[in-house]
Amino acid sequence: MATEKAKLKAARQEMTNMVKETEKLTKAMGETSKEMQTMAREFSDGMSQMQQDMRKLREETNKLDKVTAKPKIEFKDMMSKLGEVKKELVGLGGLVTGVALGASMASVTDEAKLVARERALYAASGKSEAKIREFEETAKQMTTLNPYMSLSKAMDLISKGELANADNGAQYAKQAALLNVTTKFAPEDTVKMMGAMGASTQTQNAENLANALQHMSNNGGASVNLKFVEAMAELNAQKGNFLKTPEQMATSFEAMGKVLNDTKSFSILREGALKQLTANGALTSQFQSEEVKRLITVLQTGDKDAQNIALAKVLMSTSLMKNDPKNPTKQQDIMTALVGSGGVQLSSSLEEIKKIATGATGSKVNASEAQLAYDAAVNENEYMKMMQAQNTAKNAAMDAVTQIASDLSGVAVTISNVTAGFFNWFNTCPQRQGSLRFM
Repeated sequence: MATEKAKLKAARQEMTNMVKETEKLTKAMGETSKEMQTMAREFSDGMSQMQQDMRKLREETNKLDKVTAKPKIEFKDMMSKLGEVKKELVGLGGLVTGVALGASMASVTDEAKLVARERALYAASGKSEAKIREFEETAKQMTTLNPYMSLSKAMDLISKGELANADNGAQYAKQAALLNVTTKFAPEDTVKMMGAMGASTQTQNAENLANALQHMSNNGGASVNLKFVEAMAELNAQKGNFLKTPEQMATSFEAMGKVLNDTKSFSILREGALKQLTANGALTSQFQSEEVKRLITVLQTGDKDAQNIALAKVLMSTSLMKNDPKNPTKQQDIMTALVGSGGVQLSSSLEEIKKIATGATGSKVNASEAQLAYDAAVNENEYMKMMQAQNTAKNAAMDAVTQIASDLSGVAVTISNVTAGFFNWFNTCPQRQGSLRFM
C-alpha cells in the first residue's frame, strides 16, 4: 500500500515536471510568430487535458488497491482509459506539426527514442552524471548552431569526436556541426580530419582546426577530402612535422589544390612523375623501393583520389629535399622534369608549394575564418532562424514526450500490479470458494 502511494506521489511530481517542460515549449514557440503562439496555446491546453486524464487514471488505480469488496471498476475499462490517454498524446501531434516543430509528433517521439538510445550508450561508457548533462547540453547547442542536425545525430557526433580526441572531442563535434553549415564535408569526416590534423601538428584547439578546414574547403577544391587529409597528415608526421600548424597545413593544401584540380596541370605532373619513377630517375631517391612501386601502380591505374595523394607525396617530398653537395641542382632538376611542358604557371605553383612546405611562406588562414563563413551562411539563409526556433521547440517537445512516456510506463506497471493483486483477492475471497477461478 505504501509503495503504491509512493508511486502515485512520484507520478504527480512527474506531471508537475511535464507542466514546466510544456511552459518551456510554449515559450520557445512564442518567440517565432503569432501563428506559432496560437499553436503553442493549443498544445499547452491539450497537454493539460491529458494530464488531468492521467491524474484521474492514477486515482482510479489507487482506489483499486484499497478495495475490501469486489471493485465496481472493470479492468477492461481501465485499460481502455489508458488507451484513450495514449490517443490524446498522438492527437497532440496535429497541433504542433508544420510551422511549430517542423515535424509531426510521431517523428518527435521517434527522435526521442533515438536520443534516449544515444544517452544510454554514452552513460554505459562510464560517464558521470555531470558529464552526461554536459553531453546533452552540448548536443542541444549543436542543433541550434546547425538546425539541419538532429539531437540524436549531434549526440552520436560527440561520441565520435571523443574517439578522435578524448580530451576535446565534444568541441571537435561542435565545430563539425558549424562546418556542416558552411562546407560540404560530412560531419563525421570533419571530426576525423580534425583528429588527423590535430595529431599531426600537435594541436588540440578545435577553433584553429575548424578555421583550417574552412580554408581548405573554400580554397582547396575537390582534391581535399578525408582520404587526402589523413594521408597528408601521416606524411607530415613521417617527415618530422614540417607543417607545424593546421593553418600551415591548410595553406599547403590550397596550393596543391590549384595544381591537382586543374586537368592540364594534373596530367602534366602525373606524366612527369611516372617518367621519373619508372626510369629510376632522381625522384626515386626520395622513396623506399616498395613505395616507388606503389606510387607507379597508383599513378597508372588508381582512381583520382589515390592519384591526387600520390602526386601530393611527390610534390611534398621534392619540396623538402635537402641540398646534395654532390648534386646541388638535383632538386631543381626534379622540379623541371615534373613541370615538363607546364610552363611558367605550373613552375610558379610548384615553387609556391615548396615555400609553404619549408616555412618560407606563412599561413593564409584567417583567425576567424570558420565563424565568418558561418555568419555569412546564416545571413543568406532566410529559413535559418525559423529552423533554429523549431529545433528549440522540438528539443523541448522531446523532453516532454520523454516525461509522458515515463509516466505512462508507471501507469501501466501500476495497473499490472493492481490487476495481479485483484485476481489474487478474487480467487481467495471466501464468498468465491468453489466458484470459477481466474486463471
